[in-house]
Amino acid sequence: PESGVREVASQPTSSTDHLSEETGQKKVPFGWSVQIASFNDPANASLLKKKLDKAGFQAYILPTGGKSGRGAIYRVRIGPEIDKDKARALLARVKVEVRLNGFITSNR
Repeated sequence: PESGVREVASQPTSSTDHLSEETGQKKVPFGWSVQIASFNDPANASLLKKKLDKAGFQAYILPTGGKSGRGAIYRVRIGPEIDKDKARALLARVKVEVRLNGFITSNR
């Protein structure tokens, strides 16, 4: 995608490194992620993702809703973790290291 937004599928897969044959985009496996923010503007989502990546987090953007420019929301998340306790630890770490808050969400 144009603005550096990496689209991820919400369907579970067996590995975080699995790429969709159709799109070449990473798919998010079942588990838990920490959502840090959501934006209407994909450029803002990309900036936050870069900040989180630079801080050592595995960040990704999950576009939802309408098509780009028409009601789309770009959720910035870190993870995923299979174990919810590991997601809780990830949330605690992001609060301390990047001074951002978030919440734990299921990848279903």
